[in-house]
Amino acid sequence: MNIQEEVCKIHSQFGTSEMANYKIQLLFDKAKKDSYNQAIDDAASQECDFTMEDEKGTICNSIEWIKKLKKP
Repeated sequence: MNIQEEVCKIHSQFGTSEMANYKIQLLFDKAKKDSYNQAIDDAASQECDFTMEDEKGTICNSIEWIKKLKKP
């Protein structure tokens, strides 16, 4: 996703209105979430794997723990 192009599309459709600001905020929120989830996927795909205990005392491997961090 090219943020600059998407922002231009929003401004061409809504001008500089409150609706445009709202749509841009939604766009940035989505981009932030997508970026975060991609980082989690990248970390989970690394070859290093070890066993650890999560905050509830559950033993899991590092890849399972990293995947729990993913946002819906």
